[in-house]
Amino acid sequence: MTSLEGFRLSTQQRRAWALWQDDASARSWCALRLDGPLDAEALRAAAEKLVGSHEILRTTFHRRPGIRFPFQVVEESRTPAWRSVECSSTEPVPAIEELVRQEMALPLDLERGPVLGFQLCALSGSRHLLLYSLPTLTADRSALHEIARQLVESYAGKDAAAREKPIQYADYSQWQEELFEADDGTPEAARAYWREKSALEPTGAVPFETSGDASSDTGDPELVLPQATLEKIDAFCRDGGFSAGDFLLACWQTLLWRTTGDADVVVASVEDRR
Repeated sequence: MTSLEGFRLSTQQRRAWALWQDDASARSWCALRLDGPLDAEALRAAAEKLVGSHEILRTTFHRRPGIRFPFQVVEESRTPAWRSVECSSTEPVPAIEELVRQEMALPLDLERGPVLGFQLCALSGSRHLLLYSLPTLTADRSALHEIARQLVESYAGKDAAAREKPIQYADYSQWQEELFEADDGTPEAARAYWREKSALEPTGAVPFETSGDASSDTGDPELVLPQATLEKIDAFCRDGGFSAGDFLLACWQTLLWRTTGDADVVVASVEDRR
């Protein structure tokens, strides 16, 4: 058996593994539409440079007998999988669906890699689609957006050395483990804080609240906002540096506070962070 040196999974990665370890479709996807003349070789070189900068993009996952979770091994070098494919459609949506079907047909080997794969599809001489995918252990939505940003910057010739050296995910995972295992009382204090928050009483009844039984179900309500209002919300969020989702959640919490009188409102949210 080959000796390997690796890192433990983060808490989020262990959760993802427990949910999707046997699911070949457990991948994060992103599709970029590229308009204008394209140098495919330069784009591929930018992708390889990106992999060289981020360890998580050249990380494989290995299991050993008797161990519940795999450990992650960072390879010194790794070339991402790259395929140039023919698109049967000149429309973006059908082309993306076809690319996804092709990618799903490929085996996902977490132990051998590569974990990052690109597919470049030419819609026309000046329009292309670039689809890339990663296992859920490796990337979430924020990571996909960051990959797109850095890929475009590198293709445009911007100096990557001018950027601050990225924090590697294995370092974050190790820091998280050390934090959880600290003997200074920090882990227990954090757990006690969230136990207290989760023990809050449910929010009081709101005006016109129904019993929630099937007879009172009126379907999902729909609210259409005027375009001018949407533009104001977008501008406000850009100025404040937060998302529209954060803004609308704050509005919802404020509404609950005003209608129920409860200042502490418990809100459960689903995150895609790994």
